Amino acid sequence: MADSLHKNFETLRSIFEEVLKMKNSTGERDRADELTEKRKYASLLFVLIKKVNRMVKYSLRSGREDLHREKVQVDSNRLHLQNLLYEVNHLKREIRYCHKFKSQDEDIELVPEDDEAQMDDDKTLMPTDMTPLSGHVKHLARLERELNLRKQLSAQCKELLNTKQQVFRDIILKTEKLTSFAPSLRTLLKATRPLQDALQVPMDREWKLQQLVQLLPQPLYLAYMNLHALELAKECDVCVIVVGSEDDVRQLEMAAQTETIKSGASSDTDEVEVGSVTKKRKTHGGNSDLLVDLMQEQRKRVLQPHPLEVRFTIGNGTKNTEETIAIKLRYFKRLGFVTAATVVTLGETEQNFADATLTQDVLKYLNDEDLGDRIPVPGAEYELKNINMSTKECLDYLKAKEFGRPYRWLQSMCCIEVFHEVVDTNVTNTPTEQPKLQKLIPDLIKSIQQLWNSRLNLIKQIRALVQKHIDMYLKEERLPTTRPACSLVQWTALTYEEYVASSPHVDKELVNVNQLFYRAVVVRGSAKMECLVSISSKFPTESPHWFICIYWNGQHNAMNSAAVKSMEFWTNSLTQSQLQHPLALLATQLVRTMYSFDIFLETEGPLYNPVEYHREKHYIKAFAKRIRARPYRYIEGGTVNTFKQ
Repeated sequence: MADSLHKNFETLRSIFEEVLKMKNSTGERDRADELTEKRKYASLLFVLIKKVNRMVKYSLRSGREDLHREKVQVDSNRLHLQNLLYEVNHLKREIRYCHKFKSQDEDIELVPEDDEAQMDDDKTLMPTDMTPLSGHVKHLARLERELNLRKQLSAQCKELLNTKQQVFRDIILKTEKLTSFAPSLRTLLKATRPLQDALQVPMDREWKLQQLVQLLPQPLYLAYMNLHALELAKECDVCVIVVGSEDDVRQLEMAAQTETIKSGASSDTDEVEVGSVTKKRKTHGGNSDLLVDLMQEQRKRVLQPHPLEVRFTIGNGTKNTEETIAIKLRYFKRLGFVTAATVVTLGETEQNFADATLTQDVLKYLNDEDLGDRIPVPGAEYELKNINMSTKECLDYLKAKEFGRPYRWLQSMCCIEVFHEVVDTNVTNTPTEQPKLQKLIPDLIKSIQQLWNSRLNLIKQIRALVQKHIDMYLKEERLPTTRPACSLVQWTALTYEEYVASSPHVDKELVNVNQLFYRAVVVRGSAKMECLVSISSKFPTESPHWFICIYWNGQHNAMNSAAVKSMEFWTNSLTQSQLQHPLALLATQLVRTMYSFDIFLETEGPLYNPVEYHREKHYIKAFAKRIRARPYRYIEGGTVNTFKQ
């Protein structure tokens, strides 16, 4: 068709050229007929070209329609292939999900297989041909038994809840009856108060105390009941009371309930607020005060003790009630331990001369391995880390607030779980088994009373030495009748740092921070003797240790003088079992030291000119040879006191 159209165009072009040539020639008139024929032929060619053009358009339109149909078919096939590809991918994902599938019943602890119950349940599932059950069918049977068991437990739970509601209604009814009975009971108490005073039976006071006892936390309640039983049995000289207000306990319980509700409702909000405050603090630094306030409030809640405290008083075992020691027990619920603080009551005379170290923290001398400088309760360190506080800071806070120390024996007394003290660092701490309270608490009370009596005896001895009454408790002892020529001029208390710095020859291995330290100054003429005394916490079981330094013609101590070393041995060898009076140990040691000082000066004095000290005491020499030992020991011989080596 294109060739025909092209051919017609060529023919039409040739006709146009021929007509143009004819017009340009001279014989145009002669060829008029021929031109007319050419024009007609050209007109017919136009018609033919038009026909061919229409046929070309028709063929183009049909081609476009065929092309559109093919495109539609290709798009349909492509869409179908894409759908198939999507289905293949979907099936692959489902297959992976199937491989990773984990049934929820795998996390459920099913009832253990019981042969009889399994046989009864499996009979219903077993086919008629008695084929053995598969593992899946057995698992379904166990799940069915678990479901039945849970239904039974749910029914029992509903029944118990109904019973609980019934009991709660009964409690409310009885409470209303008691409330209505209370005014009549108060009237009866007021009417019988003269009879109570006459019989010395304060019923209202006992009832108020019982109300406070019921509000005690469990550790303090156990301690109170055991101590109260000892008080009633009169096994020990102890008196226990509960100190605090019932209103404070109610307010604490209401505050705890409110805090629990708020924390459960707005835990997410608090995290967002704290996170935003921290972020602002890092970027701008303007809201750090808010974070500090939140931390301070949290510390206050963690370090807040229970409003009630148990206080038991221990006497000195005599009828004199002025000298007592009261121990206050406070419970910290968030930290989980109990602290003990002491309140010492002395007579006016002893109070004036008692050193502060003698009356404060008396309980830390109860056990050398339990000084209260650690927190032995598991979980307390975790709570302290949450409020950015170390153990030392917590103990310092308790000491500043006069709450006392968390002793290990105190936690055992209140049935609180404590850790073992492990020496090896590679071994982890394990909770200890709580001892029986029937034996533990009486032994503790007796140990505290014994420690308190020892401390009272020490206070009385120190009071006598401070007042220069050396011979107050020496009347029953076997001592020379002649008084020492030297005199005590000073008896003062020292700290551990002052004690160590006083003399470089002091053996630091024999002393520790928990001991009591004193300085005694004895003078005779131009000679001075300085004695450093360290008293152990186990006084009088362990005798006080004396370090002697003499200032006369130089400095003499145990490091450079055998005589002073012998003097120290003669003084430190004295024990309480060698004495008659229980309060004569310190005074007897001092008297021995003073006699030794006199003998040292009288034996060394003649060797120097001018002679300042002459021989005033009678000595005998038990050995023929010359020895370096001084005659410090003495022999009773009537009115004459003879000293020997």
